[in-house]
Amino acid sequence: ISMSPNFQDGNIVEIAPLTDISRGDVVIYKYKTIKIIGRVVGLPAESFAVSNCKVLINSKPITEAYLATGSCTKAGKFIKENLITRALGDGYFILGDNRENSIDSRDIGPISRINIVEKVTRKLN
Repeated sequence: ISMSPNFQDGNIVEIAPLTDISRGDVVIYKYKTIKIIGRVVGLPAESFAVSNCKVLINSKPITEAYLATGSCTKAGKFIKENLITRALGDGYFILGDNRENSIDSRDIGPISRINIVEKVTRKLN
C-alpha cells in the first residue's frame, strides 16, 4: 500500500538493472531483510525537508503530480518538520506515494546507492 494509488499490492512490474537514478524514478531498495518499492524524491548532496505537507528540495517545494489529490507529506522519525537534512555521500531520499501509509526515508533516513537494487520501468497489470 505504500505506493497506492499508482501501484497496488499484487501488481506485476517490469524491472531493469540500474544505470542511473533520477528524481521521480520508482525503485526497489533493500532495508534490513526486506525489499521495498519507493519513489526517488531527493538526490545525493541535495537538502531535503518537509514543511506544511510539502517536500522541499534545496529549500524549494517540488511538484509531485504522481500523488493523490489532497496528499499531505508529514515528517517522520528521521525527518522532522521544518528541519533541513542533507544526505551524506550517495544517499537518496525515497518516499512512498501513499504518504500516510509508507515507511520510507522520513523514518529510516537516506538510502545508500548500494541498497537500491532495481528500477521499476512500468506496471504490467
